[in-house]
Amino acid sequence: MIGLGTIANTIAVIIGGGIGLFLKKGIKKSLQDSLLQAMGIAVLFIGIGGTLSQMLVFKDGHLETTGTMLMDIFFINRYFNWRNY
Repeated sequence: MIGLGTIANTIAVIIGGGIGLFLKKGIKKSLQDSLLQAMGIAVLFIGIGGTLSQMLVFKDGHLETTGTMLMDIFFINRYFNWRNY
């Protein structure tokens, strides 16, 4: 069925949001901070893994890189913007 993943994700977000509103005062601040940091690190690793899986490709027995031009442009742009501050 088309869109079943979207529907399941929407329901999960609504249920998770409801549980979060209900338990917000029941979780200590230090645990909230630890959970937020753990989720941030997880998102970082998932993003890096997704990026690298598209950049490093085995083709005909050789390791090739794709999509590195966008990364180069990003770092060059960031460097020149940093120097302007």
